[in-house]
Amino acid sequence: MNKKIDLCQKPSEFFKEKVSEVMTRSHFTTTEIAEFYIVDLLGRFMVTSNLFDKVDDEHHLQLDPLAIQLLSAQKTGVNDAEKIKMFKKLGDTSLYISGFFAGSL
Repeated sequence: MNKKIDLCQKPSEFFKEKVSEVMTRSHFTTTEIAEFYIVDLLGRFMVTSNLFDKVDDEHHLQLDPLAIQLLSAQKTGVNDAEKIKMFKKLGDTSLYISGFFAGSL
């Protein structure tokens, strides 16, 4: 069987196909919105700057440890909208890292 990658396929289409294949193969079902969320997350993290928080003095991308991200989101004085954004980033990052790098954890 000769598998080919369609280089013109949109990332969202590619990830939707792959997520659907894995769910079918695993006999796993979920809601359409949850599947959309996973596909969107994979597409967003294709852009490196969406994963990392900042650039250091030498222009290296950095990501705060997840525990530090949690502490930052729990700080008093942070408004609710910002907390929601921080907790979403923490959850998305945790999901991405644990999915792709589970063997290293």
